[in-house]
Amino acid sequence: MTAQGVLAEFGERLRAKRRELKISPDEFAAQIGFNGPEAVLFLESGAMDPTADALIKMAKVYRIDIHELLTGEPGPAAAIELEALQEIKRGFRKTLLVAMEAAEKIKPMGKAVDRINRLIDGAISEHKRKVKNHGQEKGKIEEVKNSG
Repeated sequence: MTAQGVLAEFGERLRAKRRELKISPDEFAAQIGFNGPEAVLFLESGAMDPTADALIKMAKVYRIDIHELLTGEPGPAAAIELEALQEIKRGFRKTLLVAMEAAEKIKPMGKAVDRINRLIDGAISEHKRKVKNHGQEKGKIEEVKNSG
């Protein structure tokens, strides 16, 4: 492929990424440090070579690996990142399985805890009833004492 072809493909990727991020040529120019949107349009059309400084800034703005920006292929950092994400996924699955096994073992305990809570609630209700009845009986005793 000719140098012009490489620049044209780079420009197409650049334009597609800018549009994907919904960044206008004016905004992009300001973020990269260009004087105006014309430089962005020249880059996107393949009429201008990007400088190393501009490439670094583009990679930051687009949050994309420079290799991917230049070639359209994921760079080595993307492969490392993908492997890390896959490892996290494997770890998450293992943790989830352990949690599910623990939940199965705890289920019978949950029924026992529910029964204990019901017994405690019943005891509290009984205690409240006795306190209320005691207060009523005490009031009756006071009435009898005061009436005599």
